[in-house]
Amino acid sequence: MATATLLPTKKTPPSLAFAQAKVLLYGQPKVGKTTLAAGLADDVLILACEPGLGGLSAYSVEIDSWDTFRKVGAELSESDKHSIVVIDTVDELYRMCADAVCQQLKIAHLADAEWGKGWQMARDEFRLRVGKMAGLGRGVWFISHSMETEIRTRVGTRTRIVPTLDKRAFGFLEGFCDLLLYAEVERSAEGDEERVLRTQPAEEYIAGGRIALPDPLPLEAVAVKKAIEGATRPQGGGSK
Repeated sequence: MATATLLPTKKTPPSLAFAQAKVLLYGQPKVGKTTLAAGLADDVLILACEPGLGGLSAYSVEIDSWDTFRKVGAELSESDKHSIVVIDTVDELYRMCADAVCQQLKIAHLADAEWGKGWQMARDEFRLRVGKMAGLGRGVWFISHSMETEIRTRVGTRTRIVPTLDKRAFGFLEGFCDLLLYAEVERSAEGDEERVLRTQPAEEYIAGGRIALPDPLPLEAVAVKKAIEGATRPQGGGSK
């Protein structure tokens, strides 16, 4: 009698669903990040951690403190509305988390706690609450801005574009998110401009993901949804 094996006999297909994707989207201010996110679904909920939604028609909640974020998360856990949640910006949300930890420890700055306790508590709290929200079966998009930073190499230094998010929060989201997308304005030799999404890694910026998307993509919600669904659809299958 043949011995049963636990080893797989065939490859598993990609299983990332568009409506459940965890995405970090970053780029220059006013490039169109929030507009794209607001168009991902009819019931998108934007958690506005900073001003800037005046020109958009969308479901939104003003997040003015870490406590408010936790309360919204609790309400979402009891609701079947809003298939996608957008945190705009995640930079400000992490700052609120850090402020809450400082208040708890009665210190002015996380660095004031001994042995890195403040930084660790903020990192743990951020991961716990964001992880719970992302575990509700919804898609979660984290929006951040971009900045240039100097990267040291063996032959010198070079400039790279990265999110403005605190490095500790980014270290968590970089591994947590399914996709990391960089939004920029692409300029042709003739001077024409096009707003695009970078989806693949490059020396000039950080991007990539667990599925292969076309690069570049138009900075449009319809194009992003079509690309994600196309990348995860079984070969030979049609649209569902």
